[in-house]
Amino acid sequence: MVDLVEARHKLSLKYDIAASDLDESIVPLMIGISRISEDLTKSLVSYEIQVKNIEKLMNQKVPQIYCDKPKTALLVGIGKYGSISMAVSIFLSVFWIGLVMLKTNESKFRHLKNLSKVVKFDEKSGRYFVEKHDFNKIETGIILKNR
Repeated sequence: MVDLVEARHKLSLKYDIAASDLDESIVPLMIGISRISEDLTKSLVSYEIQVKNIEKLMNQKVPQIYCDKPKTALLVGIGKYGSISMAVSIFLSVFWIGLVMLKTNESKFRHLKNLSKVVKFDEKSGRYFVEKHDFNKIETGIILKNR
């Protein structure tokens, strides 16, 4: 059982209220509220301690990343998906440039495909020649016929 006089005195000291101002009928309610308040304070303190422990453990699990070179700093800064997208865009750019160069060279040397039908190579002498029925003579040179 609770001693109301003693409880009244403790509550008056705790909440800085005169003991004579506390009614005996509300002292049990104030005791209950006081205990709930103490329990909440203890749980908040334990919660803060647990949060600090969890943060400490999380910082131990995640290794710190130190960037000594600018290239490393760039890749760390843009992250995994940024690195992948940058690699894909570089690959596509190089592929496109190569394709443009290939098509340009094909158009430059397209006439050589037709020329290879007319010009033959003699393996014995190591020389190229054109058969008589594949060209016409003119004053300034010859004209090759298309096949």
